Amino acid sequence: VLSELPSLCAADGTFREYVGNARWVPTAEGQKMAAPTDLFDPEVHQLAVLMDDDAFPDLALCAPDLLLGLRSLGLRSDLTFDGILECAAGIEGGAAPGNDEERLAAAHGRGRELLAFLDVNCRKIFPELFPKKNKNKKGLFGRLGAVLFEDPEKKKGEGDGAGGADTPAPGHGVGARVHAAAGPVPAVAGRAAEVRGAPA
Repeated sequence: VLSELPSLCAADGTFREYVGNARWVPTAEGQKMAAPTDLFDPEVHQLAVLMDDDAFPDLALCAPDLLLGLRSLGLRSDLTFDGILECAAGIEGGAAPGNDEERLAAAHGRGRELLAFLDVNCRKIFPELFPKKNKNKKGLFGRLGAVLFEDPEKKKGEGDGAGGADTPAPGHGVGARVHAAAGPVPAVAGRAAEVRGAPA
């Protein structure tokens, strides 16, 4: 099919889409058949590190000319959000208690690689964290660190220096309202102190 793909697609415009979404490609572990659009390109190094073997075509289909045909049918060359979830699920399974040391070590290595991938590609994967006008180019974990470990004294100093019309005037604002609501409390407290100090 792959060697005849150009002529078949020329004869029928819907053939490429149909073959790309049909489950006919054996996976590397040989446990299932998958569609080209569900598999990843084994020549992309980071994908080869991150994904399970079952996420790639069988080795017999990994010759350059055959991979070229699979790519034209939709073989995936990058990770979408769904692919990241699939990768994370595979890592979780590999790190499960009871697995042998080799599988556990492989899962830990893939976990580190996934975190590095997320840090580098966070703008693409989580665009809502990066408004267009925001020029901050920190990675995902850099932004999280800035939020979690922000210096409160520095933030307070910036707030004090802002000043202007937004600064509440004396006698106004939340503090003043709380003081007004407290009303007679200071007088009562003072009277109680006098009573405690009086001779029995």
